[in-house]
Amino acid sequence: MLHWLAAGIALAYVGLVAFGVRGRVRGIKPLPALLLAVANPPMAPVLVAWATGDAFLLDKDRFFLHGLGAFLVGHILFIGVVGASSGVSLPALGVGLAVAGGVLSALWGGLRPKLRAPVSLYAVALAGMLGVAVPAGDLPGVLFLLISDTILAWNRFRTPLPRGDLLVMCTYYGAVFLIGLPK
Repeated sequence: MLHWLAAGIALAYVGLVAFGVRGRVRGIKPLPALLLAVANPPMAPVLVAWATGDAFLLDKDRFFLHGLGAFLVGHILFIGVVGASSGVSLPALGVGLAVAGGVLSALWGGLRPKLRAPVSLYAVALAGMLGVAVPAGDLPGVLFLLISDTILAWNRFRTPLPRGDLLVMCTYYGAVFLIGLPK
């Protein structure tokens, strides 16, 4: 039942983004991850960290690094939770590191010097997620997250894409549900 409520809230939030609605009503953004955390206790720490990141990113100009940090914690928790039971695919990790390096090189010129280290660490964590996702069967969810974060970073540090905010939220919620729904 909780997953249906989470899906309804996610669809409502995507609708708000699609129609350009701003303000307090957008505070519902973290709720799908929190509801899925209740429905899936093994993934709860990951989902709560991501929901915390969502809350910070409601004011991404003031709290971007806080949001990045919360998502980073969630990614590290994902690596620990999923990797403990599935192990790591070194080829997938290598592909993830290569993709992270390519994206970072494309973004590097747009990154302020103080953001280079945190964004690089974040990219390495995403590569680590890919490394544990392959043997665990969580590849689709992690790919959605990689796409979402790449679009978000491109929008922030390079050139905004048309409807980039909508693309970010659709792929992000896809990741949250693919990873967060109980298996």
